[in-house]
Amino acid sequence: MSLSGALRSQTERSVTIPIGSELTEQNSAIFWVASPFAARHQLVFDAVNLVSLIGTDLVGFEVRRDTGDNRRLTSFRSQVDCIVSTRPSSLIGLVPTFTNNHGANRLTVLSRKVAFPASPASPTQPAAWGTGASVRIMFTTPFRYDGGGLCLETKVVPDAPSSSSPQEWWPIDGRSTDNGAAVQLVGNSCIAGFSLQPADVDPVGLAPGATSRWFVFGRPTRTITIAAAFFGTRTTAIDLAGIGAPSCMAYVFGDFAIAAPFSEFTAGGHGLAECELPFPVDGRLVGASLVSQWIVAQAGSNTLGLTLSNAVHAKIGASIGMDTAWIEAASSDAVAGRISYHRTPVVRLLFR
Repeated sequence: MSLSGALRSQTERSVTIPIGSELTEQNSAIFWVASPFAARHQLVFDAVNLVSLIGTDLVGFEVRRDTGDNRRLTSFRSQVDCIVSTRPSSLIGLVPTFTNNHGANRLTVLSRKVAFPASPASPTQPAAWGTGASVRIMFTTPFRYDGGGLCLETKVVPDAPSSSSPQEWWPIDGRSTDNGAAVQLVGNSCIAGFSLQPADVDPVGLAPGATSRWFVFGRPTRTITIAAAFFGTRTTAIDLAGIGAPSCMAYVFGDFAIAAPFSEFTAGGHGLAECELPFPVDGRLVGASLVSQWIVAQAGSNTLGLTLSNAVHAKIGASIGMDTAWIEAASSDAVAGRISYHRTPVVRLLFR
């Protein structure tokens, strides 16, 4: 070992979050700094797990590959920009808007290309720290940690793929905890070209303080001009054949609706309409039910010109632990993201 390496090993301290994941493979795979698409994320840590590190400098962090998926991973690079700040000790008061979660001492600690190495198939579980199955991302500017909650934000833009370096994913080990949320798909869709149950919700966001993501996905055979998700707490089963929409059923008495454009991934191909619904931090929501159904304007599909998806029955779970929050958006320029409290990447914070 070199002198610099010896000094580093003597002075470097670390904490792996979630607590208890240091030597154990977790149950989820997450896109983060090694995302194959541009993205913006925040990891927000409660102060409870950082007390022993007050008065030290945060100098970087380390992530490891997910080994639940044992495929060979191809190397690639991403532009990574990282901002760090401290904030109130607890996670109460987090909002989807990224800038509003930072403290006044926000500091850009990194802006450079980061290389993610090729990793062979069937790696050891869990991936060992300090090997080709993990990546240390060291800051250009250290961040002094003097206590409080910690907000770690990243903006990621991967290099464009080429024939010699195709776009690949490099999944990071993560933990997803069962918080009691439940989803049931009810009935069938009559949207022309779609599967029988194309509507769903990501259960990760079904918790107080979190942001839920509701979507309908498919390959339409007739043009969709607009889509809207209706939400309510009361269910029904009304056959719309009598008003010109055969095979279409209304399953929810809508209390409110959120409109969303239908965006095709490729011309004439599959597409997606999605919307986000944030839940307030209120423990009374745990166990409550919410029903949603998409209505789609699709001229020529029937006499009415409207079609409907299946219904989605969701039960809201709990915000487990609430010592770490994960906020994600699928764009590096996004202003706001989705908050979850029971899904987080495994990260090793490095201090000196």
